[in-house]
Amino acid sequence: MRHKRKPPQDVRRRRPILLSSSVTKSSPSEAGQGDRIGDEHNKEDESNSAASKAFVVGVFCISLLGTIICMCLLPKYFAADLKSQTSSPKHNFRRVQEENAGYDIPPRTTKLFHARWEFENGKERKKRNKRQIMNTQHHRGDDSDVGQHNHDQTSGSDPEELPLAGGWRRSAATRHKLSGEPNCDFDIRYANNLTKTEFQETYQGKEPLLLKFSGGAEEWTDTETWTRAGLVGKYGDHMAVYGYSDTINSHGGEAEEMIAIKDYVHVHMDKVNASSLGTTYLADDKLLKYGELQDKIYPPEYLQYFRRPAGLLFLGRSGLGLGWHAHGDAWNGVVFGEKHWYVYNRSAFPPGMHFYESADWVEYVHKLLPPHKRPLECTQEAGDIVYIPQDFHHSVVNVGETIAVAFRDNHLTPVPCEIQFMEAIRKLESEEDIRRGTDALRVNNLHYYGNPFPDFAVGMLYLRDGNYQAALENFRAALAVDRFNIRVHLGISDALCMQGRIAEAETCLVEAMDIHRSSVHLYEQFGKLKQFQGDLVTARKAYEAALRLRPDNKDLHRKVLALQKDLFENLE
Repeated sequence: MRHKRKPPQDVRRRRPILLSSSVTKSSPSEAGQGDRIGDEHNKEDESNSAASKAFVVGVFCISLLGTIICMCLLPKYFAADLKSQTSSPKHNFRRVQEENAGYDIPPRTTKLFHARWEFENGKERKKRNKRQIMNTQHHRGDDSDVGQHNHDQTSGSDPEELPLAGGWRRSAATRHKLSGEPNCDFDIRYANNLTKTEFQETYQGKEPLLLKFSGGAEEWTDTETWTRAGLVGKYGDHMAVYGYSDTINSHGGEAEEMIAIKDYVHVHMDKVNASSLGTTYLADDKLLKYGELQDKIYPPEYLQYFRRPAGLLFLGRSGLGLGWHAHGDAWNGVVFGEKHWYVYNRSAFPPGMHFYESADWVEYVHKLLPPHKRPLECTQEAGDIVYIPQDFHHSVVNVGETIAVAFRDNHLTPVPCEIQFMEAIRKLESEEDIRRGTDALRVNNLHYYGNPFPDFAVGMLYLRDGNYQAALENFRAALAVDRFNIRVHLGISDALCMQGRIAEAETCLVEAMDIHRSSVHLYEQFGKLKQFQGDLVTARKAYEAALRLRPDNKDLHRKVLALQKDLFENLE
């Protein structure tokens, strides 16, 4: 009998263990060995899972810590960066110019820079005022310090006024008083990025323009010449032309009075309790005729095309400036200070054209205009040049003490319709000639919209001929076009007085004084009316009010003295 041979022991051990869905039978030894292997695998999985969790938790903690650090440090970084960037709008533009050479600043970016400057400047102003109060309280026991503090409070000096480089004072309060945030509705270009061809095709005779220079005023003039010490020290004895802005405009841009520059600076700019109201403005056309000064002014080449250039030096306190006027192509460069510009294009006529100082127009007229009738505006900073085309009416207000040089072209491009209209007004021969001139303005879209002078000129024609009712009707038609025009109000008052309607004339003047509360012409006309009525006391008060606005007016002085003499005689 044959017996089956048993396989070797090592072979049996190498046989695979077959597992099925059913329960697999195994020996106790093999089951124990499998349990040990499973436990080892479970421990390895648990250790790997714990390591993964620890890694995730570590990454989360590091991210959270980084976020907290960024939240704590970044505001301080941005605040320091904002402060360094917004110390002066001029430096903002220079920094952007250096970093983005070859590109111009969009108007929106310009407004953002100004807004950031305003925000940071307000914070610095509050800190400065707080330090001044603390210093005053600290030195309260020192008589000299208290006396100086009292002098500053009583001398009418603005605590906002700060000295600029160059010795001229500035005033941030005037900026906020004028129109809130500074802005510019003109195109803003860097001078070195604008070619002569582009200027001629886009701007010359077409659009106003604000030019900026990465190096400031040093790029187009010798700034040391226009500092307070440089101007007064070398040219202080020069007899310059000065006067009130409305007088300068009525005389075609020229004043009648002369004064030494050093006297103007000391008397009209440094006098105690000085105010922009009733203060004269220096607009001299003689100084820049000196060859040595002309050599120190070198604007971009594309601005040097004037056939008959006339140079002007402008100098005045904060709030001063020339009211509405127009002339040939011109450019104006601010060396120290700022100017705020108001500009209408050729088709429009400024509301309240005459008998307004520039700051008065902003106060009494600009606020009441609807948005679609408001002019373009632009804040010109130190070192900037503004270009204004021919026949664009403009008005300018100084922001702080401002010194500027300007050149305009006295060779005007003839406009037939304007010549026809002005000739008809000058002659006042017939209503038909005036109406034809008006139609010519309308056809050529020149100074037609909002212009009350066609009706006003016809009214003056009838007033001269003695037809007072027809004159009154035309004056009222002109008033319907421009209710802010003081000259029209004065015409209505004259026509009513000629008809013997004195009470209505007085009402008309009172309504006009409600519109313009600081008009010398209205106070003087009201004084004449009350003097005609025999109310000498009220007449004297009206003349004295006008005299406060024009303290150098000799004619007003004579009228006040004559009224006082009449009053004394009546008392006797």
